[in-house]
Amino acid sequence: MGIWENMNKRVKKLSILDVKLAQGAAMFAALIVAKLIPQIMDISIWWFVVLLVVCIIKPFYVFYIKNVFLQKGGPVFCPKCRAEYRKGFTECADCKVPLVSELSPEPKTEYVYVDFEEVLATFNMGDIVIIKSILDSEKVPYFFKDEYSLQIRPVEPAKLMVRKDQVKKVKGILKEIKLNYMATTGGL
Repeated sequence: MGIWENMNKRVKKLSILDVKLAQGAAMFAALIVAKLIPQIMDISIWWFVVLLVVCIIKPFYVFYIKNVFLQKGGPVFCPKCRAEYRKGFTECADCKVPLVSELSPEPKTEYVYVDFEEVLATFNMGDIVIIKSILDSEKVPYFFKDEYSLQIRPVEPAKLMVRKDQVKKVKGILKEIKLNYMATTGGL
């Protein structure tokens, strides 16, 4: 890979702001050198013009000629994370997969309504922790309705809600556990 190809690859990863900041830094570095070495100002102005033209050719080529005139077309996309890139990029920086010119339509997500039923209610946070650990280990889908209201002011008990098709299984699991530390309802 030649020096120009390597430079092209690196510059493409920078935004226009990054490049302008780098150009500004180079300008300030030149001013510092001019201030520290006053004899440099004795050089003919035409040398500075030549250096200016040499320094401006590459950024102008990369950002204007190459991107606008040579590469017609729209943006490219990552098929995995669906990020958009300017034309000229070939690989997603995050996913490391080749970019495509068009994204396939997103698959339509079908949501299925699931009915939940109350299995028990409790005011005891200890009961809730035990029940959660048991149901998590059994991989049973559940949630506690009004669980966090117990931390503020326990007016309503926390209700264990389980899918209707899992109620018998959960009642069987919880029947073996003594949950009578405090008021517990549910007729297990």
